[in-house]
Amino acid sequence: MSATPPRTGTEVTARLESARERLDAVIAAVEGRDSCRATVDLLVAVSRDLNGVGFALVSNAMSQCAVTGDDAAGDGSGLTAAELEKLLLSLA
Repeated sequence: MSATPPRTGTEVTARLESARERLDAVIAAVEGRDSCRATVDLLVAVSRDLNGVGFALVSNAMSQCAVTGDDAAGDGSGLTAAELEKLLLSLA
């Protein structure tokens, strides 16, 4: 898997599908009583996939807000800078 954060919806979806496959492998490892090291290694991979997607989503939202303003749609669905910061910090 690429170390570059996904940028498009297709890339984000691909990362999420990868995370789902890896999570299925974690579940199978737990159910099959695989070694602790192998199970933790799989779990770390899932965590990395999800963190990458989370950072990409927040990054894209930040970029969009910077270009179009906090509430470009005018319907209250936009995020403020403080909300974006809170989301980003929640990923740490």
